[in-house]
Amino acid sequence: MSSALFYTIGTSFVSGIFFRSFFYVGASDAVFLLCVALVCGVVWRRKAFGFASPLFLTCIALVSFSLGAVRLGVEESYVSFLEAYDNKKIVLEGSVAREPEFRERVVHLYVEPAIEDVDEYVLVTADKFAFTEESIEYGDFIRVTGTVKKPEPFETDGGRTFDYVGYLRARNVMYTIPFASITVTEKIPSFTASLYDGKHSFMRVLEQSIPAPESGLGEGVLLGVKRSLGDELEEVFRKTGIIHIVVLSGYNIMIVVEAVMFVLTALFFPRTRMFLGICAVCIFALLVGFSATVVRASIMAIFLIIARCTGRVYAVIRALTLALIVMLLFNPYLLVHDVGFQLSFLATLGLILFSPHIEKRLTRITTWIGIRSFVTATLATQITVLPLLLYHTGMFSVVSLLVNVLVLPMVPVAMGLTFLTGTLGAFSDVLGTGFGLLAYVSLTYIIEVAKFFGSFLFSAFTVQVFPFWIVFISYVGITTGYVIFTRHETEVKEEENPYADWVIEEEKEKPTEGVQSTPSVGSFPFR
Repeated sequence: MSSALFYTIGTSFVSGIFFRSFFYVGASDAVFLLCVALVCGVVWRRKAFGFASPLFLTCIALVSFSLGAVRLGVEESYVSFLEAYDNKKIVLEGSVAREPEFRERVVHLYVEPAIEDVDEYVLVTADKFAFTEESIEYGDFIRVTGTVKKPEPFETDGGRTFDYVGYLRARNVMYTIPFASITVTEKIPSFTASLYDGKHSFMRVLEQSIPAPESGLGEGVLLGVKRSLGDELEEVFRKTGIIHIVVLSGYNIMIVVEAVMFVLTALFFPRTRMFLGICAVCIFALLVGFSATVVRASIMAIFLIIARCTGRVYAVIRALTLALIVMLLFNPYLLVHDVGFQLSFLATLGLILFSPHIEKRLTRITTWIGIRSFVTATLATQITVLPLLLYHTGMFSVVSLLVNVLVLPMVPVAMGLTFLTGTLGAFSDVLGTGFGLLAYVSLTYIIEVAKFFGSFLFSAFTVQVFPFWIVFISYVGITTGYVIFTRHETEVKEEENPYADWVIEEEKEKPTEGVQSTPSVGSFPFR
């Protein structure tokens, strides 16, 4: 499929979902757009234009836009079975559909009701101290008694209104049962439950070998668990711009993927290691939870593994676009209501588009231990995520660039030592203690750097008001600036090479051998 056709389909489908999120698009509107598309298609066919003609692309764009709007409309037409029980006390039976989230005072359970034709979860909260991680687990069949409540938006500490309704809807939740009474009626074993049991055993070994809060940080960088980090340290990580390392950004996931593929390359043939690599990515995504960021990074990692093992070209922007389309097909609410999904996509796009141009202009910065790459990655991501970040949180970290450069080289080391501590410590206390000490040193370094720079009054400031129209103008400006810059750069190259037009056609058509390299930042496109 040509690039023009592929990106027309992708951008139009996403635009349809985005437009439908704010404005009503009924069945009649969709039919009208499809009729206009049909007219364009008939005219295009009769005129015998090529597939790259504006008329054909307009036809495809209208169809894709309509499909995007209809996809969200279908999702919005679903009526919850709990609508008739709002503010009423009920007894609900079902299974725990996700790993329980133990927070500071409560435990959050996503319950799948044991009712036919019900395609939603119910968020149930209960007193954390009434349960242990062993007493209530994924897959358990439970009985819930409580009052059904419809979620409502609320005001955050920063004075912004948090769309809690949309946040939960993106997680397939329409109603909650807060402060519920829960009884576990049956333990149902499964592969996933066994996987989570192994994860909890691993975490217990870490907590025995590494003191807090370093053990909490180790669990965060390796498994995305940030509950042991503590609210105070978590806020410090936000102020210094490194919270992404404990919520399993694509960078963490790519480190895991690279380590797995390094081992598999030494032991298996390409086809076998492709299969095992994909299985490893899927199991890891299941282990750490299918957040939007993890799913997006996992999809792109799978595409990369396939490309490497089959010798095909890896087009990173196509992979990102395809991952976006696949995720929105399954859950169109992610586009507008999942902040993590938005930031993950924009950060990755920024790395792909801006990092090569930025790195060319940072020749005076050393490449030692990848310092130039980390500077490039931080600048590239800040360009694309800053407007949206200011809109959602209002927080701007002044020290983010410096802290990321100091911390990111240590993250792979900390992840590796944490993994060895938890793995070897399960068999030997001596090995667990030894590697735990090394892991403690690396994790302490990260914490102390964050605390030091986070202690300054100027480390971060908050923008109280950042309207959405400024976000829109910002991204229009960024897009326009990128187009002008790349066009100017192309013109400069052509001026420098007077023989640029003397390209033999056979050379133009010659296929690229091997795997197309990603931007010079290496693993960062999976942020």
